[in-house]
Amino acid sequence: AALGEQELPAAGARAGAAAAETMRKRRPDVMTDAFARLERSRVEALLMRLLALEKTRAPFAVMGREEPRPVSVAGVRVETRLDRVDRLEDGSHVVLDYKTSREVDAADWRGERPDEPQLPLYAASGRGDLAAVAFAQLTARQVRFEGLSRTAGVLPGVPQLAESKEARHYPGWGGMLETWRAVLEALAR
Repeated sequence: AALGEQELPAAGARAGAAAAETMRKRRPDVMTDAFARLERSRVEALLMRLLALEKTRAPFAVMGREEPRPVSVAGVRVETRLDRVDRLEDGSHVVLDYKTSREVDAADWRGERPDEPQLPLYAASGRGDLAAVAFAQLTARQVRFEGLSRTAGVLPGVPQLAESKEARHYPGWGGMLETWRAVLEALAR
């Protein structure tokens, strides 16, 4: 169920506290009380910015978060863990990969050795009706979606493949998925 406008700040605060607590358990040597307060505040601010961006999207439902998904490429089974999969009103889906530490670009999926192969790996597996693949960039400098979509208007700031700077590298949406599959199969061999 969607959160109401009044519930969003409390949800952001809970998520910030949970993130800080997770870090505290992993690294108690560096996660002092002061650092934990800073981390809670940082995460809460980023999430509130992400929620504001998400509110500009067409209606969607989150189908899964951090769910393991086995994918087979050229006979090699790979366990993926997708950050998030959303279902759109038309039944198609969007796959998101959160990035919090560096600038990302859809060009990271191009070439014989993609820098960020997780989304192409899932996309090329042919599961379901894929509408878009994107990074959800969450940094102090910016909170944005960076990726490619089959049609316009799927995610704010994400161009339709045909209108993107990546269009010259792929013969359409289906061709992009086939190219990714071929590249990943070559890597698996």
